[in-house]
Amino acid sequence: MGRFVGQRVIESLADQLPELPADTGQKSFSLFASYLDQTGKENLEKIREESRALMTEKVGVFRTEVGLSEAVEALKALKERAANTTLACKSLKMNPELILRWELDNLLSISLVTAVCALNRRESRGGHARQDFPERKDEFNYHTLATMTAFAEVDLGKRAVDMSIFESHCEHHERFGMIERKY
Repeated sequence: MGRFVGQRVIESLADQLPELPADTGQKSFSLFASYLDQTGKENLEKIREESRALMTEKVGVFRTEVGLSEAVEALKALKERAANTTLACKSLKMNPELILRWELDNLLSISLVTAVCALNRRESRGGHARQDFPERKDEFNYHTLATMTAFAEVDLGKRAVDMSIFESHCEHHERFGMIERKY
């Protein structure tokens, strides 16, 4: 399905695509080459499992500022450890270990962005409860837009929540109102 969606996106943007630079793909090639060149004693699966446990414990449903801050620092340390793994297979063809290494980088990146966003949101909303900020706050009624151009350099932006259905008072509008979750 991902391939199908990608093809449809390319088709729909065909007349809008800019000319690609001559070094297109070089960043990806360099990244994969760096994975193959790494030497070290760290275990890829152990780092992955530690990141899972960390996210469950510190960035799960019930959160605190202390736990989230600890998670951010621990994720940075896991990223450094990931740079000290060695891949047994050095091939670019059908190398599942290389894909797992790439996935680990992506998991650590997404985990870090999630933790930073949760740390920034000093309220309880939806399925997440900040135990140090148990109340829902209207000042956080926006979508958080996060970008990370380099690991651990997270920029946060905002986009308004579309409340037009609720504000229109049309049939069933009350279903789109704010309902405070109780834990």
